[in-house]
Amino acid sequence: MLLSGLCFSQYNVDSLTAVTKNEKIDAFEKANAWFELSNSVDENLIEDYCNKAARLLSQVDSSKEGIQKYYILKGGIYGNLGYYYRAKGLVRKAFDHYFIALNYSEKADTKNLYADMQNNIGMLYYSQKQYKESVPYYLKAISTYKAIHEQGYEARAYMNLGGAYQNLGNFSTAISTFKKALQMFISRRDTLYEGFSYNNIAVCFKKQNLADSSFVYLNKSLPLFEKINSKDELAWTYDVLGGVYTTIKKFDKAEFYCEKCVEIARERNLPEQLAGCLYNLYTISEHKGDHQKALRYYIQSDSIKDSLVNNNTRLLLATNRVEYDFNKKEELLTIESEKRAIEYNEKSKRSSIIIFSVIAILAVSLFFGYMVFKSLKLEKLATRMVLDQKEIIEEKQKEIIDSITYAKRIQEAILPAENYWAKNLPDSFVYYKPKDIVAGDFYWMEKVNDLVFFAAADCTGHGVPGAMV
Repeated sequence: MLLSGLCFSQYNVDSLTAVTKNEKIDAFEKANAWFELSNSVDENLIEDYCNKAARLLSQVDSSKEGIQKYYILKGGIYGNLGYYYRAKGLVRKAFDHYFIALNYSEKADTKNLYADMQNNIGMLYYSQKQYKESVPYYLKAISTYKAIHEQGYEARAYMNLGGAYQNLGNFSTAISTFKKALQMFISRRDTLYEGFSYNNIAVCFKKQNLADSSFVYLNKSLPLFEKINSKDELAWTYDVLGGVYTTIKKFDKAEFYCEKCVEIARERNLPEQLAGCLYNLYTISEHKGDHQKALRYYIQSDSIKDSLVNNNTRLLLATNRVEYDFNKKEELLTIESEKRAIEYNEKSKRSSIIIFSVIAILAVSLFFGYMVFKSLKLEKLATRMVLDQKEIIEEKQKEIIDSITYAKRIQEAILPAENYWAKNLPDSFVYYKPKDIVAGDFYWMEKVNDLVFFAAADCTGHGVPGAMV
């Protein structure tokens, strides 16, 4: 979320608060003051301040104030509310408010707000792993930032876009996108984001098993992060370096960087980096024949990965629960608002209304107490079912993979032996890469007198089905 003002002095906060209390100042200026305060206060106060701004703005005659100014403020309020709901895990409400803010930015023809909302919507899609859907919004944000010469925001939008392409597996496009961001960060002397760019490019090369290219960029990011002593980013860099060295079987260097990553990751509580490096250390120890140490690393890595999965599951359940509670809270607020309107308009019936309100509140409290109790029971049952199903699936998956792996040994026994092949065709090699451990493709060779017959065959289907054929 790109708020219009990120750093306010206490003087500015006090001045804006004074504006909201000044009876001589009109509703539009007060609404603007509440909006500016929502940019500068604790996140938990954003919704309250934005709602106060919106209520005041509803009293304003937009034609007198200027329709463009009116729409800009309206869009800014909805944009900040979108940021608030996103931070609270209320994804659907965040989407709704971002799109409303985008609509007002188009009506007001304000490029800054328009670009910010396009970028924010893209980030929201990205957070839901909808990478393909995020791309068009990032592209529109980049185009608009370029048009209004906001290079800093343009570069960050390029970084977001590169991340989407990377997760879609489009590595060449991701690399070129990260390089565009990199040049902007270099020109702006933004060391931190320059290092981010190098690491992102290195990761793209790592995922393509291009170790040398990955090292080129890691050797550029590492001194930058060391210079500014950015520990989280150093852990990330050590993690990638350890992974690349493990892949190319340079285990001494891999162990060196993995241990450095583990040290920082434990200190800074970085579970993803810690789990990855511990798994690499398991691979290294296995290669060195230290099976006891390898087992210890494997157990630690697996435990952290399980906790990450459980945390993600709990986060999803919590998000759904928050959305449910929030919607119910809104219903209660609507009921309360209607009740106050009745009290205001019918003062003569105040006593009966108070009694009715107390009864209604008690009834609603009992109802929602029951709903919360029921929801907790269902949540506990759902969690137990998910864990049981996870154990069953993991057990079945292990059985299947073990069977297929054993089938691979049988299949390999049928194929011509390497020494037989090398003896008869010394200037040759075989590149054989099954799709799913076993394969429908196979090769054959036979020597008859001075003639060598060889063949490569392709069964119908791929992987396990092909191998059965």
